[in-house]
Amino acid sequence: MAHTRTKTSAVPTLLRLFLLGSFRIERAAQTIHLPTRKIESLLAFLALFPEPHPREKLAALLWGDVTDEQARTSLRTALAALRKELGDDILLADRETVQLNPDNPIWVDACAFEQFATNDPPSAITLYQGKLLPDFYDDWIAPERERLRTLYLDTLLQLVQQARSESKYARAIELARQVLSADPANERAHQHLMF
Repeated sequence: MAHTRTKTSAVPTLLRLFLLGSFRIERAAQTIHLPTRKIESLLAFLALFPEPHPREKLAALLWGDVTDEQARTSLRTALAALRKELGDDILLADRETVQLNPDNPIWVDACAFEQFATNDPPSAITLYQGKLLPDFYDDWIAPERERLRTLYLDTLLQLVQQARSESKYARAIELARQVLSADPANERAHQHLMF
C-alpha cells in the first residue's frame, strides 16, 4: 500500500472539479463520472469545506432522512466509491473524521472564482458559469449557492463602476445587463444603466 501512495504522489495529476453551472470532474482532460448525485454532493461539500468533518455530521448532512445506521452505511459506500473513481489518496479518513487529502491536488472552479473575485474580477466573472450545483437540493447547498451568486453580482457591479469611471460606457452597459440577466430587480444595475 505504501508503495502505491509513493508512486501516485510522485506524479500528481490535477483533478479539476466544476461546481458552477453544472457538476463535472476532469483529470487529464478525461471526464470522470461518479455513481450517484449524493456522492457528487459529498465530494462538492468536502472540496468547498476542506477541513476535517466528523463522520456523523457528513452522514446526517447528506442522508438525514434515513436512520443513523443507514446514513453511516451510505457514507461508507460513498467514500469507497470516491476512492474507487478518484484514487485511494483522494481522502484522509479515520474512524472519526473525513476530509479531502490536502496533498492531493484539486482545482475547484468555485474556490478559484472566490480568489479571483478579490484579485482579478474579470477572470472571476469568466469562471462563474452559473449557479452553484444547479439541480442539487441538499440543504447545505442553498446558502452557498446564494453566497456565491451575491459575490458574482457584487463583482459585476464593481466592474460596472470601474468601466464607468474609465468612461468605457459600452462595457459598463454590457456588464450592467449581465447583472440584470442574473438579478432583474437589481437597483444598482438599473441606476448604472440610467447614468
